[in-house]
Amino acid sequence: MTFVPNPNFCQEMATQIERLQQAISEVSTDYCGHPADEVEPALQQRVATVGNGASISGNELTLGAQIISSGKRLWLTNDGKLMGED
Repeated sequence: MTFVPNPNFCQEMATQIERLQQAISEVSTDYCGHPADEVEPALQQRVATVGNGASISGNELTLGAQIISSGKRLWLTNDGKLMGED
């Protein structure tokens, strides 16, 4: 078996991250200050709509929802790390 690398991998990864950044930003704007139990399914659904297997669950989902609920900003860095304001 021979491995053939995808020559467009870096660009495709950057595009996926940009889509995830947009989805997270939209939820942060739309649900800022809402109860965390309302933010959680919205965040999970919006991330899933990005496609290509994108998902958020567990502690990342719970903490992200709490950050948005508390009125703080949640974002994804260019290298794919989920960050929130303190």
